Amino acid sequence: MAPQVPPVSRTEPARGHRGWLIGLLVTLAVALVLGIEQLMDPTGYVRDVTLLIAIPVGLAAAVTIFVARRSS
Repeated sequence: MAPQVPPVSRTEPARGHRGWLIGLLVTLAVALVLGIEQLMDPTGYVRDVTLLIAIPVGLAAAVTIFVARRSS
């Protein structure tokens, strides 16, 4: 009979830290885009349009990621 190898326990990477890091990077990217827009268009029209588009898209992405993580 061949010797049996004991199963190796796999450790999961900490998801919390990765999620916070991704959130921080997205927040910094949004702040950078809004800052550049403020410099280019002081009237604020482009910023308002960007926020009207970005907020629903960001919420939809966050809900999609949350549902995907809960289902797996």
